[in-house]
Amino acid sequence: MKANKTVAGITGIVMGLAATSVSAGESIDISELNIPTVAESKYLGKGNSDTIIEIPGNETIQKGYRAPNGQYFNTLNVKNAKDEIKSYGIFLDTDRVPGFEVFAIDSDGDGKLDIATPYGNNIPTPDWVMAYVKE
Repeated sequence: MKANKTVAGITGIVMGLAATSVSAGESIDISELNIPTVAESKYLGKGNSDTIIEIPGNETIQKGYRAPNGQYFNTLNVKNAKDEIKSYGIFLDTDRVPGFEVFAIDSDGDGKLDIATPYGNNIPTPDWVMAYVKE
């Protein structure tokens, strides 16, 4: 699947809004997370970060949002050599208190978040992200 839309996939997969509490070391069932949509959330701005250790520099474009219910979340996006941007994950605030509680990614590039862990834990960078950045 070739992505040439900003925030492709991730913006279309999310379903609703609800607070979910998680703690470090806990396994997170992605199907139980109600993740806000970009379309109904207020855009707060963007910045670059060095989120992917295997790629030198500030390769990840983080776009911040605030959902109607007060949740904050950042989409994690990468750009390829053609300046096409694709989302690969999110940082999510589930309790509406400052700070993120969940890190979730699209592990296979199909536009669906499918792996989640407490924020601060590491998820290996998916192969499709590495290949996309090099396109």
